Amino acid sequence: MKINATIKKIVFIKLLLIINLAIGQNIGDYRSNATGNWNTLSSWQYFNGTSWVTPTGTSPQGYPGQFAGTQNVTLQSAHTITFSNTITTVSFPTLTINGVLNLNGTGGSPVFTINTQSIIVTPNLTPSANINFSTKGALTLPSNSTLQVGTGGLIGSCTNNQEIFIGSSQFAVCNGGGSTGINFATLMSSGGTLNAVPTSNTPVCQNQTIALNGTITGTAGTGLTYTWTITNPLGAVSIVNSQNTTISNPISGIYTAKLTCNTTYTSIPFSNEETINVTVNSLPNVSTPSDYTICPNKVQMLTANGADVYSWSSSIAGILFEDSLAQIPYSGTNISVIYVKTPSTATVTVNGTNNITSCSSSDSTVVTILNPAVWNGTEWLGSQNSLTPLVFQGNFISTNNLEGCSCTVSSGNIVFNHNLIIDGAVNVNGGNLQFNNNAYLLQSQSVSNTGNAIVKRNSANMVRLDYTGWSSPVTGQNLFDFTPQTLTNRFYEYNSTSNAYTVVSNVVTGGSGAAFLQGKGYLLRAPNNWSSTIPAAYPGSFVGVLNNGDITPAVSVGFNMIGNPYPSPLNADTFLMNNTTSGVNALYFWSHTIAATNGIYAQNNYASYSLIGGIASNAGGAEPDGIIQVGQGFIVGVTTAGNVNFNNNQRVSSSNGQFFKTTNTIEKHRIWLGLTDSNNSYNQILLGYMTGATNAFDQGIDAILFANNSSISTLINNDKYGIQGRALPFSANDEVPLAFKAQNAGQFTISINNFDGIFLGEQNIFLRDNVLNIVHNIKVSPYTFTSEVGDFASRFTVVYQNGALSIDTPTFTEDSVVVYQSNNVININAGQTTISNVKVYDVRGRLLTEKSKVNATTISIENASTAQQVLIVQITSNEGVVVSKKVVN
Repeated sequence: MKINATIKKIVFIKLLLIINLAIGQNIGDYRSNATGNWNTLSSWQYFNGTSWVTPTGTSPQGYPGQFAGTQNVTLQSAHTITFSNTITTVSFPTLTINGVLNLNGTGGSPVFTINTQSIIVTPNLTPSANINFSTKGALTLPSNSTLQVGTGGLIGSCTNNQEIFIGSSQFAVCNGGGSTGINFATLMSSGGTLNAVPTSNTPVCQNQTIALNGTITGTAGTGLTYTWTITNPLGAVSIVNSQNTTISNPISGIYTAKLTCNTTYTSIPFSNEETINVTVNSLPNVSTPSDYTICPNKVQMLTANGADVYSWSSSIAGILFEDSLAQIPYSGTNISVIYVKTPSTATVTVNGTNNITSCSSSDSTVVTILNPAVWNGTEWLGSQNSLTPLVFQGNFISTNNLEGCSCTVSSGNIVFNHNLIIDGAVNVNGGNLQFNNNAYLLQSQSVSNTGNAIVKRNSANMVRLDYTGWSSPVTGQNLFDFTPQTLTNRFYEYNSTSNAYTVVSNVVTGGSGAAFLQGKGYLLRAPNNWSSTIPAAYPGSFVGVLNNGDITPAVSVGFNMIGNPYPSPLNADTFLMNNTTSGVNALYFWSHTIAATNGIYAQNNYASYSLIGGIASNAGGAEPDGIIQVGQGFIVGVTTAGNVNFNNNQRVSSSNGQFFKTTNTIEKHRIWLGLTDSNNSYNQILLGYMTGATNAFDQGIDAILFANNSSISTLINNDKYGIQGRALPFSANDEVPLAFKAQNAGQFTISINNFDGIFLGEQNIFLRDNVLNIVHNIKVSPYTFTSEVGDFASRFTVVYQNGALSIDTPTFTEDSVVVYQSNNVININAGQTTISNVKVYDVRGRLLTEKSKVNATTISIENASTAQQVLIVQITSNEGVVVSKKVVN
């Protein structure tokens, strides 16, 4: 092992001594403990890795150099250690003399052999450190070893018989007279023997240059030369005959650099070599994304990888930001993610540095901005695609969907009958921009549009007294101007506190009244000049600045009327999932399929929608398909006051197939049940098994029933629901209770309107009438029954397996008999019990009529009484059981 060149320099020897005594000890180091002989154990202390101890005399703890494993040896100040020519040591790295090494031998010319690679006699100590040649003889050191010694470091009687050999070559004699070799005085004045000192700028990085510098300490001799033998990490060897050299573009790993110095002393060649290692650290593998083509001023995120510390720069000043909204300019801080917002093509460069090695490398991403495509009224000038800004300078009518980065209307009448899909802003600086019915504008970035545009939207077919829920896709549209023939007291907003519609108070003529608020829904009656008999769509025309970006209307606890605020449809599922924190659970759409008598609509004239699906309103019509159309106002229930969230991620281009597509992540098995009565009054519910649903209340899935007429509903915690999701996996053992309400007595029918999922196969669906003890397979045919007026929370149960058909022998009780009056006819249904006799009494107990030998489960009795009064109907079964029921004639 070679001594590091820097610690061989004389100027550092004293510092080295202090450091070695304090720290950095190796197992196997020795230090003198007292004056004595080299081979006397008590003269030394041995470092065992924990503390200094007296050597044991057994391997490896002998005297220094007795056993293999000896490391650095220090002869401490004020100690004299006598070395005899009878001692031969094994090789060890360094002998540092801070006291006196006394060479005392016997015989004619004793030889003192010390197998150390370096002897350092520390100068300028008090008392002085030296090697004392107390007898004539030769100090022999191994080949290529070094002796570092200053003035006064070699003492003795100084005869020509006192010599120093390096290997087999005589290097010095005491007086030098008549013998080959330099004298001791010259050796001391020059600092010792020739000592090659290689240095470098280690460690370096791969993109740096290795600098190898050679110097010597000690006697230079004559004709001094320097030779570097360099071995790279792959084992390739190169030789350079120069004192200093460099290596450009090094590869990563360890370079071994050996410096060999050759000289001549009194005609005898002498050589010394020392080796150092140069570490070349790998560069961090810094990478940024591939080049981008983006829209002007779109915020683009770039992420760097491969290093610990990052510094960003760009070819255009002021385009780098620290946040996704591009509001915080990049300040030079260490961040791995940068946001770019640039109006023109730019190069963004990141410099990444490794914390441990301080090595760095760079990578760049080119962000390209395309030139605008200009419509001149006849053709596109320049390439037009989704990454191109669009500029209109002449009349234009769309023939298909159009995409672009941004849209600027400078002049001309620009009419869209198809979709315009824009990443950035829409600016109407001149001319006119119009979106006809079912033509949509979709935007990605949350940016502000400028200038007025026109959005056309046709309502469903209406007659004069019909109402429509509206919401504006633009800002600035006045309510009255939107439908000026509607009576001013027929503009409504929904009051969450009173749970009722109230008139918008400031709707006046002349265009100075209330304007549509962003994201708010309004209920508006058809124009007063509309036909009362021939339904027709109202051609709504919204004029204002096109809404875009996040829109968050305020809502109160309870029911609120809000609306689609964009000139494009919304995905209802995404809207629901974005508003769980507000407690938005389902959507309710006012239906104007039929007009109510005298202009008054039933409460359940709402179609409902949740994440599991939609149900039609009491008036019938289509089931919501999961798309909220342009201009559509609707009701939501809110459990937490604050704001609901509309955003661009909810916007879609059309409603085609949006709801009924099957996905791999959401499993649904659904049944739509409908109730009709003799007057064709209609009520629909949805029961389904869905991913994420439970049998308890589920946010966004279960929707309460909007109904105050005859209806069926499911029950959760005794509350009535029009839509209910239940847990997967589906089990044929499941039973779902249905509540039933009869607004008027009469005949009703429950049928399956639709089903999907598992019910498309062999799985049956049964309806159990818990009053009449009847189980009916409604998948085969509808179930018709009669009912008196009332609210029956446990009348029916939906079941799924044949075992549900095993009904106990029915009991004949008041609950199992249905009696109701219609058109002066008393209708009686005893379920599965055969009727023997029926008697009808008035409240004074007078028998009005009697029917004997009925022998049927149902009977109708006409003209039992012409007076309006309470009648008592007494029914006797064939088994003689008597049941009495009251009915109002």
